[in-house]
Amino acid sequence: MKIIQIQSRPMIYNFSGKEFFMNPYQKFLVPDFIVASIYKNHQEDPQILIPNIYEVEEYKNYFKMFNYYEFIKKPDNILISRTGGLGDLLLLSSLVYYFRKKFKKIKIYFSTLPKYFELLKLFDIDGYFPIICPISKIKKIVRYIISFEGKIENEKLLNWYELTSRLVHYKLTKPYIKKIPQKYLNKYKALVNKNKFNIFVHYHAGYSNRKINPFFLASILKKIKTNDIEFIFSKFNNEKEKNMLVNEYKWRYIYTPTIIDLFALVSICNYVISVDTVIPHFCGAIDKPFLGIFGPFSPELRITTYKNADWIVPNKTKVKEICEEYPCKIHGSCKINKDYGECFKFIEEEIFIQKIKGKLK
Repeated sequence: MKIIQIQSRPMIYNFSGKEFFMNPYQKFLVPDFIVASIYKNHQEDPQILIPNIYEVEEYKNYFKMFNYYEFIKKPDNILISRTGGLGDLLLLSSLVYYFRKKFKKIKIYFSTLPKYFELLKLFDIDGYFPIICPISKIKKIVRYIISFEGKIENEKLLNWYELTSRLVHYKLTKPYIKKIPQKYLNKYKALVNKNKFNIFVHYHAGYSNRKINPFFLASILKKIKTNDIEFIFSKFNNEKEKNMLVNEYKWRYIYTPTIIDLFALVSICNYVISVDTVIPHFCGAIDKPFLGIFGPFSPELRITTYKNADWIVPNKTKVKEICEEYPCKIHGSCKINKDYGECFKFIEEEIFIQKIKGKLK
């Protein structure tokens, strides 16, 4: 983490592709990976690029980086900083659970991208701030900082819970969140057919190499489709894709405007099939039975501590014929196929079907 101070008139700053309005001569706490460049204000041509104009100061002048042995001697309020994706944040709820259980008097805060604030409403925390966080808002209420930027992305051997368990010397195994508000659950209970076995299918992901081609997936699931089974989805890449899944494969589309809506829909379905996103971690939090589809990353690094988890991976021997790096453990695009993870083509259909049929009995 670092402290920066703007040395110019008010500007909109571009921090690693995210826009933040910043006033001059204010100090902000930001993660180390962020590089700022002023690129527009309300009076200037947005295409004009202006050189970086800010000073950097060490965070140690204001806060302490979390150290377990120091912390347990004198517990104090904590700010946890994390961007990443929704799944990365949900994993951190396990850490919140630990601090709430062991240190009941401290306060816990988060800093992350504003688009994730909706998810934080389900966390047992005392407040949250944008990832570009004004020092004036937190310097009197925060003593310790925990930053996870890069730790998950760079880790190739340990899973998330092993990493956090080492940090706090306590075994963590799953996310912990508040109950989904009943009004959301009631909304989606009214939308699904309670007389059918509802399977929520999530093939979409933030990184394209974790996406599975929905028509490849639908062609497999079609072989177990009966009048008693309803396949439900809520995210798609384009309208043509959505319409084909609805009209040709007879999947049911249900719109979920927020992450809490999405979780509510998942909660009331009987079973879940999902690629490596936030959905398997939410299922882990509520002990929902699910089948995880894994390609670039091994499930051993992700979900094996969850109670009702099952998973499927591509045939390793066949994938190796086209990709020697499998599993590549890359956060980004597949080197072979820019739209989907190429390795998913080598999922063995018979094994996939058997795993699902085992849940239908």
